[in-house]
Amino acid sequence: MNPIASNIQGLPKVHKTGCLIRPIINWQGAPAYKLAKHLNKLIQMYIPLPDTFNVNNSTHLIDDLLTIPYMGASSLAILLEVFLQHLEHTKIIELTMQNNITGYFRYVDDVLMIYDENITDIHEVHTAFNETSPMLKFTIEKETGNSINFLNIVIQNKDNKLQFDIYRKPTATDVIILQDSCHPPAHKHAAIRHLVNRMN
Repeated sequence: MNPIASNIQGLPKVHKTGCLIRPIINWQGAPAYKLAKHLNKLIQMYIPLPDTFNVNNSTHLIDDLLTIPYMGASSLAILLEVFLQHLEHTKIIELTMQNNITGYFRYVDDVLMIYDENITDIHEVHTAFNETSPMLKFTIEKETGNSINFLNIVIQNKDNKLQFDIYRKPTATDVIILQDSCHPPAHKHAAIRHLVNRMN
């Protein structure tokens, strides 16, 4: 009833080189929103995904990373997930095995790979990944100073052990909703719970 045109906003990613803009579209109220929502439920019901390589959050990632032996050094969303998991199970798993990748973890469109640089040429792996599909373009970011940021954590390799810390983007302000604002109390409490959970 009474559909409206979707609006789009741009979120500047000022911490990235070139200050890219991430488009954010509000689909609620769009003519096909409810149809897409219903289709999303049907797809999830009839096409169960194995989620073999997915991580749910930072805690899940840390738990999985600690099990690896140390080596030294909307409807569109569900369809994309189906495509990515198909690609992982048909092509990417072979690439990881052929190139001795010790760990492969994905959260939405971010991938973390663990490898030994003495036996794996990551630039060859990067090239091979970009050849898996003409619709995907992978970029690469290597660790610096035995440290890399993934999701909202810093993963550090110190004295042959992994250590973890909270990652804050250079643009982070850690500002939360003021107590005397007109926002619902649930929103204020959620911000505090998020920071406490993140600290834990």
